[in-house]
Amino acid sequence: MYREILDQCAWADRVGFDTVVLGEHHGTDDGYLTAAATAAAAIAVRTSTLELRPMVMAPFYDPLHLAETLVVVDLVSGGRLTPVLLAGYVHSEFAMFGVARKDRADALVECVETLKQAWTGEPFQFRARPCR
Repeated sequence: MYREILDQCAWADRVGFDTVVLGEHHGTDDGYLTAAATAAAAIAVRTSTLELRPMVMAPFYDPLHLAETLVVVDLVSGGRLTPVLLAGYVHSEFAMFGVARKDRADALVECVETLKQAWTGEPFQFRARPCR
């Protein structure tokens, strides 16, 4: 199925589609995409103009690691990445990652703020730790 996604996106790029949006869910029994940013990187290699829009469940990621992952995808794609950060809503996903669902809005805000700081290239503080 994942190879077919790559083939389908390469075809979409050739025939003039503008954007591919990649959803993300975890722990499903139907093989739903669990790593939208990783899939976007693979699609970037197979396409040349298609905008890549992975939907990322922010509460399930370390914001610093996510900042690094997304910037690599953006560089590999030649600047075609537009991540969509989500708070999530599926109870079983929060249980699976050990994240309190009630904290999802705060986690999303922290993630957005961290990405914005990280992508400046300047030193900053993250959870009282020096980062760059």
